[in-house]
Amino acid sequence: VQAFGRGAFAEAVATFTRAYDLLKEAPIPKGEDAEVARSARKRELALTRLNRAKARLGAGEFAEAEKDAIESSEIDPTYSKAKTILAEVYTKQGRLKEAEAALASVDKPGPGPPELPRLGTLLRDAAWRGLGAYALLLLFLLLVITLHRRAALSALLGDTTPLEEENLANVLRYSAGYGLGSFHARLRAEHAEDVSKTTVWKITSAQETEFISQAFGKQAAQDGGRLMLLYWGKLPQKHGKGEHSSKPKWIGLLALLPKKLNPAIFDRRLAHQATHGRLIRLGHTGRSWLQKQTQLGSADEGGLLPLAFHIHGTVADNEQIRHEFLRSRLGLVAVAAMAFALCRSIVVAIRTLRDFNRHPAMDELSVGDGKFTRLIEKELNEDVPQMQPRILDNGQVIITLSWLIYLPGNGTFFSRLFQPLLMLTGLLGTAGGPSGPPGATTVLRRIAGVFRQLPNWFRLLGRSLPGSVQVSPLWECQLGLRKEPQASPPHGQVILWDEARGHFADVMGDIEAMETLAKEIGTRQGVATRVITSSAIAEIGGAMPAMAESSIDPRCMSLDRCYEALQLSREELKQKPKEEAKEMLARAFRLRVVEDPNIEKRKVEELALALDLLMRRLCLSLEM
Repeated sequence: VQAFGRGAFAEAVATFTRAYDLLKEAPIPKGEDAEVARSARKRELALTRLNRAKARLGAGEFAEAEKDAIESSEIDPTYSKAKTILAEVYTKQGRLKEAEAALASVDKPGPGPPELPRLGTLLRDAAWRGLGAYALLLLFLLLVITLHRRAALSALLGDTTPLEEENLANVLRYSAGYGLGSFHARLRAEHAEDVSKTTVWKITSAQETEFISQAFGKQAAQDGGRLMLLYWGKLPQKHGKGEHSSKPKWIGLLALLPKKLNPAIFDRRLAHQATHGRLIRLGHTGRSWLQKQTQLGSADEGGLLPLAFHIHGTVADNEQIRHEFLRSRLGLVAVAAMAFALCRSIVVAIRTLRDFNRHPAMDELSVGDGKFTRLIEKELNEDVPQMQPRILDNGQVIITLSWLIYLPGNGTFFSRLFQPLLMLTGLLGTAGGPSGPPGATTVLRRIAGVFRQLPNWFRLLGRSLPGSVQVSPLWECQLGLRKEPQASPPHGQVILWDEARGHFADVMGDIEAMETLAKEIGTRQGVATRVITSSAIAEIGGAMPAMAESSIDPRCMSLDRCYEALQLSREELKQKPKEEAKEMLARAFRLRVVEDPNIEKRKVEELALALDLLMRRLCLSLEM
């Protein structure tokens, strides 16, 4: 290498020839790592042969250089740099078409990952999805409030004014603002009669119980009570089913007077005294029963309305009324909190559309100068195949060299909503052992463990909402691999968990594929950690980690060897500003490590030592 740098190409050719012969004759270790060793030896042979081709190219021996470059490519077909040197040899010989063909084979190594949009596009697309979802939810919330506006205002103002005859007719219209189902109301009837004693219909005790069960529920039928007719106006004389001698001059509804209110005394208070309870719109079954047993009326024509009233007490029962108002007001507070959260989310989405750097995912990185944005952009648009991002799970998981980007899908929030319940069910269901079911202490301890995870669950839910994007430094994520060989079909799961930010991403697939993916992610994490550590320690002048951990003596690493290991040009590095030079060093280190999946440990140590030495000299402004 030194002879090549001095321009002594003949000496370099002889040196590379001896090195190639020694490598070719050296035995390959046997054992579990034999395959890895063979792959590494092929790469070393290809590199040595290519270095000889470069030396012969410098000496003007084009034919021999061409043979060495072709041989290097044949030894290791994945070594794309051999094609680049071959194209250079062809160019020197004036064989331009062959040079273009060689370069084309480098530029098109095979089908690559799908084209990624820029970071701003990813964040803005997520903001549009969130804006649409939150706007629809807000419109739905406003619709619900509009449909319940009278009940809401009554609870908010503490209004105890009872419903009159004209109000009761409006209850059947959904647009009147009384809600879609039952609601708390107050009534003051002109008249009250026991249904079993009324002169209009003849209803048996069994029929009365049947109606109570249909209108008020089975529990109310079991608790018992008296069915009363509350009405306004004058009841007509008894007539047969379906007979209408004249238009009804009354309006009324059936009410349940529970046993706990002492019907023998309370029924005398119903007439001309306001009562409170829950007013229920009858469904199809209840309406059919009324039509069959009585004569069903309507809001416009009068008669018996398809309503039921579950009496709770009189308006004088202040304690019960306050309790009803308290529940309604708590509901209003919850609705107001939801509306505020939706409006805030809409504002955040609009802010992101104007400037994607203000997306919450970028705010979490705590850097406002756009530094991380530029770094992520570079890695998303990396053109070297070995350094391109991995796109997994239909584009929801993107793993670059240094970053994890997770785009929650439409069903992610709902799949994680019931996670604590599933965890609790799983723990209790599989808690037994050979000695039988677990004891109470074990069960309580496991339940407590689930509850301790609730804060993380809440954070995870917040980061799974529509429009969310999770961006985490890869070196800060915990990597896990779960294997299920007994499942049908067998599968593996790679898990990435950023505890500091509450980010979580997982990928499922074939066990062998997940093992390979976990190994690749681990390599990327190690490379990113080394680059960050080297840069940070070089700035403060501390002891470099590679110098302390490496089995290679740092004194053996000359500047020329550092540049050769990282395959960098000294002149090009000198011309770069400090920050760009640091990025250039980091990129060269990443490329040298990840380009060979079977790289040997000693080679990694050499690259790390070269990175540390050059990074320190750069930060100390020493001669490069």
